Amino acid sequence: MFPFTYTVASSVNKPLDVLGEWNMFIINDINDDINFHLRSIEDDHGNHTLSYKGIYQWQIHETPTTYYWSQFWWGSKYQDFHVFDSRHPSNVCIKQGFGTQYCYWLVRPEGFYVSNVNSTFPSRSWALDRTWA
Repeated sequence: MFPFTYTVASSVNKPLDVLGEWNMFIINDINDDINFHLRSIEDDHGNHTLSYKGIYQWQIHETPTTYYWSQFWWGSKYQDFHVFDSRHPSNVCIKQGFGTQYCYWLVRPEGFYVSNVNSTFPSRSWALDRTWA
């Protein structure tokens, strides 16, 4: 019998990419400022204000337990949900082939749309995921 060993190398600055890398975007398509707080277990991205057409971008090094959630405020309206959840089979950010993946959240007066491509709204690539509470 031969012993089987292997070594996994990883960078101190970058966690082991088990499932891949994602470029995530939140885009404000409301003709007003929106506020949001974005966090995961490992990272707290803090509070942010996005003006009309403003874009917030971050990267995710996905593992089987990666999830990010966000709270959104627009005037008196509010919503709180997971913007990425690799633990759930119905994760709205759907993997497209190999390599770096993309997930776009478009915040509009009627609600939150998600897509894997940043196309002009409206188009078939945008799916309404939820409305404002």
